[in-house]
Formats: sequence, C-alpha cells, structure tokens
Amino acid sequence: MSDNAKDLIRKLLWYNPEKRLSWNDALGHPWFSDEIQKNEETKHTLAALTNLKEFRAEKKLQQAAITFIVSQLASKEEMNELQKAFKALDLNRNGVLSRDELLIGYRDIMGDMAEVEVDRIMAMADSDNSGSIDYSEWIVATINK
Repeated sequence: MSDNAKDLIRKLLWYNPEKRLSWNDALGHPWFSDEIQKNEETKHTLAALTNLKEFRAEKKLQQAAITFIVSQLASKEEMNELQKAFKALDLNRNGVLSRDELLIGYRDIMGDMAEVEVDRIMAMADSDNSGSIDYSEWIVATINK
C-alpha cells in the first residue's frame, strides 16, 4: 500500500470528528490524483497495445511511407501518449521493448493468447530484425492511423 493511501486512511479514521477529513478534503487528497494518473497511463498503454496488435506493415516501402507520415503529421499529444505507453512497457528502461516485456503487457489483456500475438507483433513491427522493438518502430506500429 502506498504512503499516500496510508496517510488518507489514517486521516479518515480519526476518532475525533473535528480532526477527521471531510468528504471534500478526502477527495482532494494526493492519493486520488495518483490513482487517476495511473488509470490514465493504463488507458494510453492499452490503446497503444491495441494499435500494435493491428499493425500490419508487411512491405518495406509501406513501412517507410508510414514512418514519414508519422514524423510529419502526428500531434504532440499523440506522441506524448505513445511515449508514456512505451515507458510503461519498457520495464528495464533500456529504450527497447523485448518480447518478454511485450508479453507481460499483453498477458493482462489477452491471457493465454498473448504469446501467439506477441510473436506475430515481433515479426511485423521489428523492422530491423533486432529481436526487440525500438522507439521508432513502436511509434510507427502504434500510431492511430
């Protein structure tokens, strides 16, 4: 349990009602904003994983065209969301997504089918055949086309 959660509970459990947090004060506690932020990050990660699942750039020319279009037309907000999702999945913080890191992210969504889907994604999105998906490959594969 986080320190903010413990602090909120402590303040809600004061025996003396005058010292106890009011309903409005409780809703303004930092724990709620932390949870909202986590839910937003999860939502962006799920959206990026869904786009990654649907990515099908089977030809090099098609992938080059998509890369160019993404670099020219993607909004700053969209790029920020994809960056947050990438960081959430990059568990070892090395700047690339390994098969295992994708598998961990997809297991929450797909359960037993995750392994097959991750293998398909690695074959489609790993354009340089490095065995991992770097940030530029991630952007091309996950951008909402």
